[in-house]
Amino acid sequence: MRLNRFLAKAGIASRRAADLLLAEGRVAVNGHVVTEPGLVLDETTDEVEFDGKKLKLPENYIYLLVNKPAGYLVTCRDDFKRPVILDLVPGYERLVRPVGRLDLDSSGL
Repeated sequence: MRLNRFLAKAGIASRRAADLLLAEGRVAVNGHVVTEPGLVLDETTDEVEFDGKKLKLPENYIYLLVNKPAGYLVTCRDDFKRPVILDLVPGYERLVRPVGRLDLDSSGL
């Protein structure tokens, strides 16, 4: 698995944002700082650290189906401070990864 994907699955950042964290030298694999986003690792044997804290992938995932009302964006955050889907599931902000795209004025699953 590519390192940026591992970081995304561990809940640290999106894959693109993970590439930036790597460039900043904030990620280590097996005790060595890694700055290359293309590193492939074995998630069962390699040790990954972010800012000195050891990471592991979640053993189980929780899937939430949300009937999105009109007026909410299907994203984690919005620069224009519009309501987002995470506002409907408080307490899950760090763990939720929205999938699918419905327009702001659309509603449904």
